[in-house]
Amino acid sequence: MPAIGGVGVCALIAATLLLWPLFSRSDKADIPTLRWEQLTNFDDSAEIPTLSRDGKLVAFLRGPGGFGNSTNTGQIWFKSLPDGEPFQLTKTPFRKQTINFSQDNSRVYFTQIEGPFAWNTYELSLLGGQEPKLFMANATGLSWISSDRVLFSTIRAGIHMKLSTSNAQPDR
Repeated sequence: MPAIGGVGVCALIAATLLLWPLFSRSDKADIPTLRWEQLTNFDDSAEIPTLSRDGKLVAFLRGPGGFGNSTNTGQIWFKSLPDGEPFQLTKTPFRKQTINFSQDNSRVYFTQIEGPFAWNTYELSLLGGQEPKLFMANATGLSWISSDRVLFSTIRAGIHMKLSTSNAQPDR
C-alpha cells in the first residue's frame, strides 16, 4: 500500500512539473508598461484631479489631511499642463469635492460642503478676480451631459441622494 501512495505522490509531482509552465505563464508582452510623470510637488496632498476637455489644464484639491479626511478644508488649484505653475483659485474654510470644468474650459465648478446636509455647487472663473459664485444649491458631483444640461446628485430627504438633471442656465 505505501508503494501505491509513493507512486501517486511521484505522479502528482511529475504532473505539476509538466503543467506548471502552462498555469504560471504570464504573457509579459501583453502587459503595458506604465510611465508615471509627476505633475505637482507640494509638501501636502494634491487630490481629486480633473482634466479640462482639451487636456491642457488640470484642476485639483490641495491641502493637508489627505483624501477622505472629513476635516480637509483644502483649496481648489489649477495649472496648465505639462509645466505650468500651479495657481490657487479658492480661499474658503469649507470642505470641497467633485471638481469639473465648464464646456469651454473658462470656469471651474466644485462642491462646497457648508453643513451636514448643505452641499452646494459653486462656479469660479479661471481668469481670477472673483469669489466663488453659487451655481446650484443642494447639488454635488456636477457633470456636463450636453452644452446646456448637467447631471448631479441632490439630497431629497435625510441623507438620501438622488441623481438629477437640469438646464445649465436658469430660465430667465
